[in-house]
Amino acid sequence: MPRPIRLKSETGIYHVMARGNRRKNIFHDDEDKNRFINILVQKKKDDKFTLLAFCIMDNHYHLLIREEKESLSSIMKMINSTYAVYYNNKYEGIGHVFQDRFRSEAIHNDAYLLNVTRYIHNNPKKAGIVLNCKDYPWSSYQNYIYYKKNNELLDASYILFLYSSDINKAVDNFITFTEEIDTAVYLDDFSEKEEEEKINMYIKSIVEENKISKDQLINESKYKSLRNHVIRYIKANTTLQLSKIAIIMGIDKQIIYRVK
Repeated sequence: MPRPIRLKSETGIYHVMARGNRRKNIFHDDEDKNRFINILVQKKKDDKFTLLAFCIMDNHYHLLIREEKESLSSIMKMINSTYAVYYNNKYEGIGHVFQDRFRSEAIHNDAYLLNVTRYIHNNPKKAGIVLNCKDYPWSSYQNYIYYKKNNELLDASYILFLYSSDINKAVDNFITFTEEIDTAVYLDDFSEKEEEEKINMYIKSIVEENKISKDQLINESKYKSLRNHVIRYIKANTTLQLSKIAIIMGIDKQIIYRVK
């Protein structure tokens, strides 16, 4: 199956996931997770990137990154290669620590950003590790609910202030939103059905943001530029066949083929 092309984020924000080779654990104890966090702190110095959220599981991790002075590829190379050296030295391993290259998706608007942040923080709860996100020590959730302005690891203010300019209200709204049920899948290994759900959710976020209907997006000429933007994003972020994308969008497949 071909890999999707990495699409440039207009916001500069990306959701990133990397998994252990052959799905094996790459974080075996607290020392490993702490070392990974220390690597994040070290590599983000000098404004190379901003970290907006994270969750470290045993065999994979999720990051929400905003590019600053470095490109996403450069950032991820620095992070993964440094951790791989540490891991192989500690466990006397040879070869790849991570499975293939990292996966990423561009964050295109604030609504999608909030949903992805919720998804990242709910990973341990979804896996049955904890009953409440606040009980998991290896995610950024506690950085949000116990917000501190100066944090060398994480910038929680960017997302919190999307909820409210009053920090206390923002934290309360953040907690409420995180606890709402969301069955969407974002960057795990997608089945075709999950790929379809992801596309439908993306289209929904676009039409809601622009206060139009899906029918207007697809059929009205004044939204042609926006429609083509949506098509380009979907083509770059899914491995579904173009004919399948056409069916999901309810559009002639020749239009899908023509949009570059």
